Amino acid sequence: AQSGREALQMIQCEPLDLVVLDIRLGPESGLTLLQEIACRYPSLPVIILTAYASFQDDYTSWLAESYVLKTGDPNEFLQAVDQTLQQTSLRMAPPLQPATAREQPAIR
Repeated sequence: AQSGREALQMIQCEPLDLVVLDIRLGPESGLTLLQEIACRYPSLPVIILTAYASFQDDYTSWLAESYVLKTGDPNEFLQAVDQTLQQTSLRMAPPLQPATAREQPAIR
């Protein structure tokens, strides 16, 4: 998305598993957009991928699942994506149901 408004429209129109967000979005703030996403779509995970380490301590950035600094090595980012998607799928999985009496093995 080219702007925060466009990003929100995409989120509303398309099913997404994850949002990757930068802190600086031209004249817009990624942290403001993060707040909007967290408010409107609380189950949609967001990863902040940015070159700005200074915003890591901003409480608003804590709304994101991960805060990853841009480097020449994409491994940290890819690990954050993998971990976030795994955690999300665990949260979305239906709860385990207790076995019925017929399904439970007999204890002797």
